[in-house]
Amino acid sequence: MPPIPDSVMSPVANENHLV
Repeated sequence: MPPIPDSVMSPVANENHLV
């Protein structure tokens, strides 16, 4: 699980990753 700054920048991406 490499660091994904994009997910931190985009709250929507973070939710998608969690789901």
